[in-house]
Amino acid sequence: MSDDCFRSLGLQTERNTELKIFDFARDGFDLSVEAELLVRKGDQKFVFLSKKMPNQFLSILKSSGTEVIIVTEGETKRSLLEKSFQALNIPCQKDVFSFPATGKTNHTGMFISFPALKISMDKTKVLYLIDFDMDERMNGFLAEKMGILVIRY
Repeated sequence: MSDDCFRSLGLQTERNTELKIFDFARDGFDLSVEAELLVRKGDQKFVFLSKKMPNQFLSILKSSGTEVIIVTEGETKRSLLEKSFQALNIPCQKDVFSFPATGKTNHTGMFISFPALKISMDKTKVLYLIDFDMDERMNGFLAEKMGILVIRY
């Protein structure tokens, strides 16, 4: 889910990536961990791990320019997304959004409202993430007639 979301925002991602913590040439032995997901945002790297690691390992990764996001057991999808966007410094707003259907249509006085997470990398790419099934026709109307991209997570 996170991988798809980050890709739709134009970020580079890699799944099941090996992260070297200790290197034989430098440390006398090798030690690696596997990150479920690696996200690149400019020169920054963020990795998602589902298992806790010793603070020493986290410090080594951080000193090499890699931020670690730990996915905790039982964490909700919304919580994970919010935590991820915050770590990646991606603006995220949780609210009920309402749009007048009159903007580009003939339906005066009609509004479309739904709860969502609104995220944007810049003013040209705004996504609304929802945690429920939206009618395909309504989603198509929002995308085609109003230019509003809604994605279910």
